[in-house]
Amino acid sequence: MEPETIYHAVVACPHSRALLEAMRTEWPVPDVSQIQLSGPNWFLLLLDCLSKEERSAMILIFWHNWSDRNFVTHGGGCRSIKASTHALRALQTTLSQTQHNFSDDMKGKCPLSVFAGNQKPVVPKEKQTAKLLWRPPEEGWIKINVDGSYVETTSQASAGVIIRDHNGHVLVSAWRFLFHCSSAEEAELLACREGLLLAHHWCNGPVIMESDCSSCLAALGNKWIDRSVHASLVQDVKIIMAMLENVCRVKVTREQNRVAHKLALHARRVCSSAVWLGSVPSCIEHVVLQDCNVTSHA
Repeated sequence: MEPETIYHAVVACPHSRALLEAMRTEWPVPDVSQIQLSGPNWFLLLLDCLSKEERSAMILIFWHNWSDRNFVTHGGGCRSIKASTHALRALQTTLSQTQHNFSDDMKGKCPLSVFAGNQKPVVPKEKQTAKLLWRPPEEGWIKINVDGSYVETTSQASAGVIIRDHNGHVLVSAWRFLFHCSSAEEAELLACREGLLLAHHWCNGPVIMESDCSSCLAALGNKWIDRSVHASLVQDVKIIMAMLENVCRVKVTREQNRVAHKLALHARRVCSSAVWLGSVPSCIEHVVLQDCNVTSHA
């Protein structure tokens, strides 16, 4: 029998797992297979990977699963999944009504949802600013998107890399769990090194490397002697850049770099590293497809 832990009580026990599956049909709940016991900070790592709506849903379900566990522990008997789902719906309704009342007091004009966070008033289409989207490189070039992730509270770090051609086809995807990393900037530089090494080993042609870390790109473009704490790492990356045909460094937004970001989060979630040729993990496929779709319609 599996020992009772917090993870077992709110995720792994049959009742908790069944409730998670039942609520997935109504609430933004990730697949149970994505909720992994990755270490003592599994809950914080899970929340870091989720959207605001998913976090709210998970917190409510975990709270209710713990409440059901206490009810059984103190002799109240096991609640049915139907009763638990009804209780969660009622809780959502109560919280939503509370938000509506607060909105009325503040003379708000937009509806609120318990899973929507602090919503902003709807902006007319003609006044909306277009989002910057990922763009494929010119024919003959390859594009590397890299992202480093660092959680200061746990000192856990990871890197994500995706390399695509001018058609948006995935050439290489990679994620790496970084065991020796002490800062966000170091994680970004390690991600750059990983992406450039993969391009050197598996791809041909000139390279565009995109990152959302401006300080990292500036360090790699600096022709003066680097005297920072990361000087040796910066030099390593520059050496790899010199081995490639041509490397253009481009600063992009987080939205334009979202596939690499998701891969970095995936590395932390599964606590492992891997390199895939020509594909990405199934949990990232939809993000890659969205990049291709918005590009083709732009």
